[in-house]
Amino acid sequence: MGTYSFYTVATDRVGRKEAIPSQADAVVQYNPSGPSLALLEDEHDFGTVVIDKTRAWNMRLVNTGDSPVSVESVSTTTQWFRADFRAPVAIDAGGHLDVPITFAPSESGAFQDTVTVQSDDPNASSLVATVRGEGADEMPPTIRLASTGSKLSTSDRLIVSGWLDNPGDAKTADVYVAVRLAGSDTLCFYPNWTLAPQAITLKLGEASKLGPVTLLDFCVGDGVERGEYVIFGAVVAAGTRYDLLSDIAVLNIVIE
Repeated sequence: MGTYSFYTVATDRVGRKEAIPSQADAVVQYNPSGPSLALLEDEHDFGTVVIDKTRAWNMRLVNTGDSPVSVESVSTTTQWFRADFRAPVAIDAGGHLDVPITFAPSESGAFQDTVTVQSDDPNASSLVATVRGEGADEMPPTIRLASTGSKLSTSDRLIVSGWLDNPGDAKTADVYVAVRLAGSDTLCFYPNWTLAPQAITLKLGEASKLGPVTLLDFCVGDGVERGEYVIFGAVVAAGTRYDLLSDIAVLNIVIE
């Protein structure tokens, strides 16, 4: 640690050296900082997790110093959050370490905790991150329908779109979308708009969203029967047709 000056000194054939110049060729200041541990994020929200299920987050520790740092412990204070860490772990200068933090609610409610990191960083031996999450009962998927208008006439363009939200666990489900024709009880099913029910089987990821998906897109012509059309959408357990997982979405459209 300190300031270092470098000089060029010539030596002749018989070994005589010139005097050291009054001005250095180069001056270098060397001040090693040692280890310096930091958190990439000091807070994290796990969102809503179904009771007795888990969700993980990798808490990243970064060594921004110029020598290795030893992480001695990573701990939480409540039963809802857990740190998967075995001490000690050394992080090289410029390196990082990901520590899995898991949220596992066993009852409904909002929960918060602190994750404490202990290390041999001489300037900050203790770092703290805040984590939070909410436990909830099984959350069913929802389906939503929307259109470019609820009343249309000749030459108007009708676009009907659908959205699917699965806030809970990953699952396989069937989606049905149907249109009840004006002036009748006849149902035509998406995607081919035939009378036979057609299931759209989807693998829904955990806490996933899908949409918008265009279900209908056409211009109203003179040959389209006037009256009220009703579009239905529902999510059911795969292969059951009638075991509803969602409420039935209903969209009313009047063609005048």
